Amino acid sequence: MRKAKWFKGTALLTVGILLAGALGGCSGGKEEEKAQTEPEVKTEAEEQTETDTQDTETEESSASDLENYSSDEEVTLTLYTTQDVMQDSNYIEPMVEAFEKAYPNITVELQVVPDDQQVSLLQTKLATGEAPDIVRYTWVVDDPFQLEKNFYIMDNEPWVERAKETEDLIVPASGKREHIYMFRHDLKIEGEGIVYNKKIFEEAGIEEVPNNYDEFIEACEKIKGIGKTPFFIPGKDSWTVQIWQTNVMGDVAENIDPEFINDVNSGKRSWSDCEEFIEANRQLLNLVEKGYTNENVLADDYNKAQEEFLNGDFAMLAAVDSFMATILDQDPSMEVGIFPVPWRENASLGTGAGGGYFVNKNSEHLLEARLFINFLSQPEQLELAQELKPYAQRFVDGPEGELEPYLQEVLEYVNEGRTAINANTYYLVDITELWRLYQDMLGGVLTPEEVASEWDSIFSQLMQDKGIDGF
Repeated sequence: MRKAKWFKGTALLTVGILLAGALGGCSGGKEEEKAQTEPEVKTEAEEQTETDTQDTETEESSASDLENYSSDEEVTLTLYTTQDVMQDSNYIEPMVEAFEKAYPNITVELQVVPDDQQVSLLQTKLATGEAPDIVRYTWVVDDPFQLEKNFYIMDNEPWVERAKETEDLIVPASGKREHIYMFRHDLKIEGEGIVYNKKIFEEAGIEEVPNNYDEFIEACEKIKGIGKTPFFIPGKDSWTVQIWQTNVMGDVAENIDPEFINDVNSGKRSWSDCEEFIEANRQLLNLVEKGYTNENVLADDYNKAQEEFLNGDFAMLAAVDSFMATILDQDPSMEVGIFPVPWRENASLGTGAGGGYFVNKNSEHLLEARLFINFLSQPEQLELAQELKPYAQRFVDGPEGELEPYLQEVLEYVNEGRTAINANTYYLVDITELWRLYQDMLGGVLTPEEVASEWDSIFSQLMQDKGIDGF
């Protein structure tokens, strides 16, 4: 039996294997701990030399080393992922079984770690030379794993020329966004925004989803008029109260004030300088003050939100598309949809940064690790993946799947160019204290302006502690 190592703190437990899917997790609610010790730091010139060297090597490499692979040497590949990915995915176990059947000399071992430890544990492994061969990770802007130093550039892998879209696979490394470091078999169509019950909208006479905040308030009034709660906030779980704001700030970063995130991360501006940040908090607090929300905002949790949504007790909440998947798993007859947080006219639908597979360029089994990634891109595996869970096809020779209606809605926003990565992707420090401030605001302890002021102080100290220039 194939085995996987599950990490719980520093302990190892052994269980039968499942492997994580290439679908990204990420949205809404799990901020990872940052390690206190950084890996060895090289000068910019040294890192550029390493990158230039690999560029040359990948240019010289061809598909033949993968297509003609043949070996009797017993090889064990390690793949690093998280418990959350394991629980959410049904994609990879059949893939691994097929891969091991096609290449009987290769065994794949999974290293499964707690979500809040995936950064710190991997940083330690990289620093001590114990890094896994393949890493399943959701990238973030501060590049905690030093991609240029540690991970393989996939620009010239044979699967790239068959991909219809690769822009989302070009992830930031050392502040530059130049190379493909990540693989995923599907096009990312993750959505975050306002999830709503279509039947309640119809009952309330709402013919179109709100496209700005005034229309949103009008919809709330109509829903309240039929005896339903317009908007549910599961505020006991702090990660849920930030979905409104992180989508607003992602839209700001991409479409309104592209320099703000860079400026705030370098100490040039403060959060109190951003009127959109304060306004997003005003808008959310206004819903509570006007009585459009559940009565016990800070006592109700995410599980209760699911229960009451299934019961038809409320019409809307700020959530990610996985909420809709959970609802439809329990009641396939429910009609659910999603639209952008309507903080401004024609706002963008939020989306997560996206996750996928990265290959350790220093792996003793680099060829086999690349072979595994290439295997996932083959038409037979793409077809199997569609059978397991329909997805938006990335490859020109892969079959199209019939997506769930709610994912079709998300795809429409993608095709229209109306999506923006949520702002959590861009933060360089742990922001869970900000979520606590949001809770204090909803509880009447802080004003929106005070949230910004308090976060300025906390944020500055966090950045100082991390040694970020400008603080």
